Amino acid sequence: MNLLRFESKKFLTSRKNIALIILSAIIVVCNYLLITVFNDNAMQRSFYEMQASELSNSVAELESIVESEPAAKTALEITKQEAEIVSTQVTALNQEDWSLFLKKQIEYDKLQLKGMELGTIPLEESQIRDIHKNIAQNTYLYDNELKPEIAGTEKQGINYTFTFLKTISPFILLALIIFLTIDILNSEKTNGTRDFFNSLPYNKLSLLHSKIFIYLIYAFLLVFFMSILAFIIGSIFNGVGNFNYPVVFQGLSADQVSVFTISTWILKYLSLTFFVILFIILLITLISTIVQMDFIVLTATLIIILLPSVLNIYIPAIQSYSELLPASYLNFNSLFTGNTLLSNNNITYLNSLFCFLGYSIFLYLLSIFIVYRRKRI
Repeated sequence: MNLLRFESKKFLTSRKNIALIILSAIIVVCNYLLITVFNDNAMQRSFYEMQASELSNSVAELESIVESEPAAKTALEITKQEAEIVSTQVTALNQEDWSLFLKKQIEYDKLQLKGMELGTIPLEESQIRDIHKNIAQNTYLYDNELKPEIAGTEKQGINYTFTFLKTISPFILLALIIFLTIDILNSEKTNGTRDFFNSLPYNKLSLLHSKIFIYLIYAFLLVFFMSILAFIIGSIFNGVGNFNYPVVFQGLSADQVSVFTISTWILKYLSLTFFVILFIILLITLISTIVQMDFIVLTATLIIILLPSVLNIYIPAIQSYSELLPASYLNFNSLFTGNTLLSNNNITYLNSLFCFLGYSIFLYLLSIFIVYRRKRI
């Protein structure tokens, strides 16, 4: 316990770590200011007004040619329905009648799919997938009397936490974790205490375990701190929000959709983040037992984590085994919404946990072996 307190005190008094904690708070606040100042809700409302006008013009054009071109009759009927729906949505937006707005949006999306089947509305595969996701999400919102994002829900407490965590993944999150933990062993060299550390009357594995444990806990607490801060800021200015706000997961088939909640998404995010932190800490620990320069440790860490993704672009064969590579699971947003299944149907949330845990165990055993052989850290 004394060893843990000693490591904890060193971690919390490090200027680098204090700076990173302050930086993380600044990132949360600045991101909130950005989505508030550059609020695009007004632009989205204008889009519906423009769309209503364009559809009205399209109806007039189709009516002028329908007698000479009977094939245009089906297109005219669908376009008239679209125009009526969007016109009603504009009215609903002005009155902030979100239930009516969602009802009409569901009708509009279903009409798009009908138009595709009739051959009057050409849709790409990505558009079809998006429509099915929108129908599932808006149906959930409508059935549970929740407001859509155009109503400004993304700035509410739990919703802003969700938005913020999506924003920092994966690059900002990885950068914070790596820079926080990069000196897990080499901080002793920087402080000139590595030899002293190795001379302490403790088992070397105990020293190693204490460092790994402290860095793991505090790195995870940093992410948790940002989540709580985002929730507090959003709640103060826009209310708590709804913990049951929907997130859509989509399988390989466009119509294979399921809905889970923001609160579930955040729990899954934090769970996966814990395993990612564990993996990165053990990777840095292993490299630091061999190399005592932070720059080289940082370079080697980035190469090991990111190189597979780069090679995947140039060597398509790697794609078949991408579920075995930790880098394949770092895009949390795509992982949680099912988009990763399009590249490899084995890249799932559950497999991500097994992947990071498996590599963590391997790195841990290898680090122990090196420390045991060298009898120093």
